[in-house]
Amino acid sequence: MDEAAIEAAGTTPLQPALAEIARVRDAQSAFETAARLQPYGVEAFYSTAMEPDYKQPRVNLLMLTQGGLSLPSRDYYLGDEAATRERLGRYTKHVARMLTLVGDAGGGRAAGHRGGGARDCAGAGVAAARAIARHRGDLPQAFAGEMRALTPAIDWSRVFAAAGNAAVKQVNVATPEFFRNTGVVLAKSRKEVLRAYLRWKLVSGAAPHLSRAVEAQDFAWATELTGQQELPPRWRRCVDRTVEALPEAVGPDFVARAFPGPARRRRTR
Repeated sequence: MDEAAIEAAGTTPLQPALAEIARVRDAQSAFETAARLQPYGVEAFYSTAMEPDYKQPRVNLLMLTQGGLSLPSRDYYLGDEAATRERLGRYTKHVARMLTLVGDAGGGRAAGHRGGGARDCAGAGVAAARAIARHRGDLPQAFAGEMRALTPAIDWSRVFAAAGNAAVKQVNVATPEFFRNTGVVLAKSRKEVLRAYLRWKLVSGAAPHLSRAVEAQDFAWATELTGQQELPPRWRRCVDRTVEALPEAVGPDFVARAFPGPARRRRTR
């Protein structure tokens, strides 16, 4: 709620993550960096969740599935209609504006282009997302197996260790073809493109927590996608984020308030 402190901090909270992104060399280091960025709210390359094993319901497994996109679906990136191409162009400009607001987060030179600054960095980041989108399936397929066989270029034990989950020995891969095909594409991607993609995922994930100008630009794009015209009051957004982050801690307090006395006892029988 301390907006003055947020404005004063600017992009300082992002600097350690940006410095780590600048050290990305290849797909392996990009995946490890993405794992370490998860506490920033960054979902890069793929999505994770803890769910019961399909074959052993009493055993919870780490679920890996297709992800890594900022737009609602792959069609937003790959559609051939004029309206879709125009929207993707506007989205790329939005990405460039966001990167400019946080100091260009690497600039055109880091993105592997001459000049253009945030514009070229945005183009490289969106291009990486389009490459990921090409291999997204419409329906997930349940599959469990060796991740190294699916993605020979990625040592997943190091990725899990980077995420603080070195003890993970077994996972459920919901979309194996996505990982297989995306792994091949990313293994061939230049480090500048991987860095540009990660910079954008960092900035977009952190946008609701940054300065007024960044948050306003982020909401302007949300308005285009959803039609929502007004950002909820700040206190409401803080409450919503708390509930999202700590549902098990907030839940009992809600039950105590909403179902006092006899009502709560009836519902727990």
